[in-house]
Amino acid sequence: MKKFFAVFTVLLCLLTATTALAASRNSPMSQQRDISVSSSRTLEKLYAQKKDARELLSLSYGYATISNSGGKSFTGESNSGHGIAYDYNGKKIFLTIRHGKYQRAEKINYELVFVFYSKKNWENFIANQTKFFTKETSVIMDDGNLSRYGKLLWQTNPKVVADGVYAFKVDKGSYDIFTLLNDMKIYKMK
Repeated sequence: MKKFFAVFTVLLCLLTATTALAASRNSPMSQQRDISVSSSRTLEKLYAQKKDARELLSLSYGYATISNSGGKSFTGESNSGHGIAYDYNGKKIFLTIRHGKYQRAEKINYELVFVFYSKKNWENFIANQTKFFTKETSVIMDDGNLSRYGKLLWQTNPKVVADGVYAFKVDKGSYDIFTLLNDMKIYKMK
C-alpha cells in the first residue's frame, strides 16, 4: 500500500509539473517574450538592409514591427500575426494582427516595420484606425530643403502607406503591401 501511495504521489507531481510547464509556455509573459524576440530580429534585419533606419526610428514619434513569419499563432488562428508598437518614450503596446481573405488565400509570410511621423499617426495605428492607401500615391523627394527626418526618409526609401505612416518590407516576399495592409486588422493584445 505504501508503494502505491509513493507511485501515485510521484505521478501526481509529474502531472502537476507538466501542466504548469505547458501553461507557462502559453502565458501572456511568455507570448510577450516571444514577440519581443521576433520584433528584435525584424529590426536587426531592417538595420542590416538600411544603414540610416536606426536614426530614422529614433527621430520618429514611434514605430512598430509586425510579423507572422515566426510560425507562432498565439490566437490559435493560422491567419494571425503579432507585433509591438513603440512610442518615442519607449512605451510598448503588444499587438495582434488578424487577416481577411487576401492573406488566407495567399498564405503570405511578412515582416514589416512601420514608422510614425506624429503621435496621432501612432495612436490611430494601435487603435486600428489608420486609413491605408490602396496603392503608392507619393514618393519622398529630396529638393534640398528637407529636414534631417525628411532626408532620412528619402535615403531609406520606405513605402508611404498612409498619411504620416511609412513602412519597410523586411522580408523578401513579392506580395503587394497595400493589398496586405488593407486586409489586416490591428488590435491591442489583451
